[in-house]
Amino acid sequence: MKSAVSFSISGAHAVAEWVPAPARPVIGAWWRNRSTEVAAADAARVVLAAHDDEALDARLDSLAAAFASTCERENLRGLAFEVRLGLDFARVGLMPVEGIAAKASSDAAMQTYIDAWVRHMLRLDPASQVTRWQLLADGRNLLISCIDRVVVDALDALATRQGMRLTSCRPAMLSMTVGGIRKDAGGTIVLTEAGKHSHRSSLVQMMQLQRGQIVRVWRGWIPYATPTAADVSLDSAVRRFNATPPGAPDVPVEHVRWPAVARSSAQLRTV
Repeated sequence: MKSAVSFSISGAHAVAEWVPAPARPVIGAWWRNRSTEVAAADAARVVLAAHDDEALDARLDSLAAAFASTCERENLRGLAFEVRLGLDFARVGLMPVEGIAAKASSDAAMQTYIDAWVRHMLRLDPASQVTRWQLLADGRNLLISCIDRVVVDALDALATRQGMRLTSCRPAMLSMTVGGIRKDAGGTIVLTEAGKHSHRSSLVQMMQLQRGQIVRVWRGWIPYATPTAADVSLDSAVRRFNATPPGAPDVPVEHVRWPAVARSSAQLRTV
């Protein structure tokens, strides 16, 4: 299995990092040399801040070039290419399907319902989106993700120019590794991103889990005020989202800042 490069793209930052292939027991000098090469690449991580007037194609080309240079490669040819997209580029929602599933006799019929939901609930033109959906285990909701076709086309074009294989492209919210929420207990994930000119972007997404199942999703605009010890506006929104009946236990909350744009200086190259 070949190694992969992972891009994380938000409105304010673009991050490239190495996803190494599983190690294999190979004996000899070739393996020792290869281990050194992989170790150097494994440490490579590039963060680029977005400029206000910079097109997505230009951002992607700059990130690929900077990452290849950091890895001491001419290009990224032959690598698998994984992409995670932030709130400016991807949408996630839950569509109730009780009463609909019985009427939708085929995937094409279900897609008709999904397109109508995307148009009315997400305020997006379905024709302009790459839409994926999955029926959740409870049978009552579809998990729907939408990515603008312009973004997907830009990623495909970059992969072609670099000789990479685009193997995965999904909203960052669906790729969260959450350490503080037990699957059996459930909780709320609060996804925020660093802003271009502030500590936090005003776009925020929340997702509530119960027994490992997504049960509620919310996305909204919560302006970030002057930096203080607490993010009062966000904290208030989280409390409203997590509103529970009197006497019910508090809902655990995991705050996730994505993408991670700072590590040790040895691993970070900011351009």
